[in-house]
This record gives sequence, structure tokens and C-alpha cells, in this order.
Amino acid sequence: MKRAFIGLGSSLGDRRANLERGVDALRSLAKDDAIRVSSFHETAAVLPPGAAADWDVPYLNAVATFEWDDSAMELLSRLKILEVSLGRTAAPRWAPRIIDLDLLLLGDERIESAFLKLPHPSLLDRSFVLEPLCEIAPELAVGPAGESALTMARRLRAPSGTGYFSLLPA
Repeated sequence: MKRAFIGLGSSLGDRRANLERGVDALRSLAKDDAIRVSSFHETAAVLPPGAAADWDVPYLNAVATFEWDDSAMELLSRLKILEVSLGRTAAPRWAPRIIDLDLLLLGDERIESAFLKLPHPSLLDRSFVLEPLCEIAPELAVGPAGESALTMARRLRAPSGTGYFSLLPA
């Protein structure tokens, strides 16, 4: 059994309802439906250079964790199926979406393939992932030298303290 950490995001439609449906769908993957979820955080969109103006819409983000007893590839496959069942359609990378389910970590697995990289390659660069991760696993070792999620989030936190606000209690 390994602990899986999944990032959830939504920027289209009723974002809160989309994330709630995403959490409910993740329960189907969790052993005994046991799942922990951070509060929901609103963040600005991360945009590539030259992105369309209508892509600049805020996201709601969260992180969920549960026990998983199969392979990382099987979990990734199940997450992709759940995304489609929740209304996600094909769109360019970085485009707004109804739901995004990202496999962030699976135990201490390290994978580097064309389909999956674990830990998630942008995990340490995204405060919108690290901040909610800190709510459910602040001491989790995620940094290159074993630094905790909390330490890594503090390094990314904006000096003004801006960048997100919580919408729902944990």
C-alpha cells in the first residue's frame, strides 16, 4: 500500500462543484473510501507566453490523499478515465479546464517515462500545489534534500502573502 497524492484543479463552470465531484470520484479509488482533502484555494492561472486572453481565468485547487495498492501507471490511467467522466475534453496544454487530476506523488516512487514523471516535475514550483499539500501532509519529504512540504511552500510563498485564499475548510 502506498500513499497517493493527487492535485485537483478547475477553472471552468462551477469550479467548486467540479472539485467536489472530483473528490467524490477519487473516493472510488481509495481503500475503504478513506480520503483526506485540503481546503480549496483560488489562484491565478499559470499561463505560457502568448496564451489567449480568455485563458486568464482563476483556478480552484486542492490536494487529496489516499492509500493505493496498484501501480502508478494504473492510477494514472484511472485518473484520466475519471477526468473524462467528469467532463474534461481535449484541449491544448495550459488551457482552462473543467477538471484536472494530477498524480503528484505515490509513496517514494520515482518514475521517469514518456507518460509519467514522479514526483510530479512541477511540484516544487507550484505554490497552488504545495500550500494545499501542507494542510494534509506538512512534514512530507518532497524537497531535493528531503525538505518538508511546509519548508518548500514557505520558500515559494509570495513576500506579500498573496497568491491564494482558502474557500472551504479542510
